Amino acid sequence: MDKQKILIVDDSEINRALLADILKDQYEVVEADNGAAAVALLSQHRMDFSLLLLDIMMPEMDGFEVLSYINRYHWNDTLAVIMISADDSPANIRRAYDLGAFDYISRPFDSAIVHRRISNTMLLYARQHHLENIITEQFSEQERNNKLMISISDTILNKPGRLTGDEFEVIKTHAAIGAEMLSELPIEQQELPLVKVASEICRWHHERYDGTGYPDKLVGDEIPISAQVVSLADVYDALISERCYKKAYTYGEALTMILEGQCGTFNPILLQCLLETADAVKAELRDISLEQEDKYIRSMRNKIDYDRLLTRKRSALCTANRPTGRNSINEQKTT
Repeated sequence: MDKQKILIVDDSEINRALLADILKDQYEVVEADNGAAAVALLSQHRMDFSLLLLDIMMPEMDGFEVLSYINRYHWNDTLAVIMISADDSPANIRRAYDLGAFDYISRPFDSAIVHRRISNTMLLYARQHHLENIITEQFSEQERNNKLMISISDTILNKPGRLTGDEFEVIKTHAAIGAEMLSELPIEQQELPLVKVASEICRWHHERYDGTGYPDKLVGDEIPISAQVVSLADVYDALISERCYKKAYTYGEALTMILEGQCGTFNPILLQCLLETADAVKAELRDISLEQEDKYIRSMRNKIDYDRLLTRKRSALCTANRPTGRNSINEQKTT
């Protein structure tokens, strides 16, 4: 395994030798005797280095100037910098951090401390970049998904009236879009049973048993049973729910429309299952509706400011017990 490369920048040959001797067994060490030489080297090969040990007091270009240059051109996005100096005044340390230094080591050097500070810096820097890469990948994935999702405009999704032929063709693309999003998952996730079923449902939940559905015009048992079940449930839910383009049908009306084929053709076995469980489904949906209504009432009760109401009540009682008179009458009117 190749050693990580460290650049030591110090005009003192003795100091460079001390640091090189401390680090040479674990790291590959490169030296520069002034700031200008370091900048010239980094401008060509900065991706080769994991860490820069940078002295402050140097001719031609001091450490702070080098650090400013690195910060200005964002070289510290890939390169950690540790300042090294015999001057450990708070002003110097604060300035180093403000300019982007990751750490500050004071001379004289203790080899154990130097090793630990360098290894900790490299570890933290590596973890930081790993997290940044994860966030970047997630952001890119989100952007990609957003682009897929906004391929169907809100204007079409929320249109109150009947869709035109072209608009319906756009709507129909959502099945393929959903499946495509799942196909972009890592391969090990795609192999999970739940993801496989989800992918089947995404792509084929608008297929119909007689082949008149979309996007692939599958017929009969060519349609995975998972997609068939969700397709039937989706139609039933759409009928009994209010939409921007229609009122809700009753449970009985929805059942009749499905059984009479007004919403497309479904697997006869599933239709029989729906018929046999219709009462149970209706009761379950009614219970859910009542539970949601009960939760809404409880939430509204929780929002009532009882302290304010009690304050008003106390105020009213106090007003009622006051002696009558001009001031009392005016106060009562105000209350």
